[in-house]
Amino acid sequence: MAEEFAAEYVVDRVATTSSVFLGVTLGCARCHDHKYDPFTQKEFYQLFAYFNNVPELGHSRRGNSNPHIQAPTPEQQAELKKYDDQIASASARFTKLRPALNASESAWLKSIANAPAMQWAPSRGLVAHYALDGNLGGEPAPNGKPLPESKWEGSGQFSNGLMGQAASFDGKSHIVLGDVGDFDYMNKFTLSAWIFPTAGTGAIVSRFQGEPQGKGYTLQLKD
Repeated sequence: MAEEFAAEYVVDRVATTSSVFLGVTLGCARCHDHKYDPFTQKEFYQLFAYFNNVPELGHSRRGNSNPHIQAPTPEQQAELKKYDDQIASASARFTKLRPALNASESAWLKSIANAPAMQWAPSRGLVAHYALDGNLGGEPAPNGKPLPESKWEGSGQFSNGLMGQAASFDGKSHIVLGDVGDFDYMNKFTLSAWIFPTAGTGAIVSRFQGEPQGKGYTLQLKD
């Protein structure tokens, strides 16, 4: 469990700090007063409490916790440069295609402007689908329990979307969907949203549990 890993990481920091920087072993005092050195079990957990302030969730499969630095070897630096050059070359080719892509997208949007409204979402394994087409109602999973009531927080409103109505946000409002999408980092799940961004950065879908560590997940728009 994440809580168990988080505790083990703190113990590891205590042991590493004592042996590397203090030149003593505190590991024995984890379970009892040290038999050979003048350290009590209470003192071990006083140092434990200090490192327990590190903002870490105990996710054992996600690598080092921030902050961390990259320290590639010369061989890895050369390999990274090769990949960076490949990315730059591919980006340049893509940039040349941008005018044709924009023209094709504009033609497609015009072709569907007067088409009947279409609402679609995958159904296999679906937990909930919110069309937000003029209302906050959602479609629960087949044979699933009713969804909690949704509500606007802030000055939320609906406006004309690409097809039908769409929820419009001003950066100070959001929609609260209730207890939906209760997934853990060990679960496999997918979020999808159809958005028209008017700002470069912002949260699209977020879930946070009422815990001090703020566990949850977010689908974020960045640049």
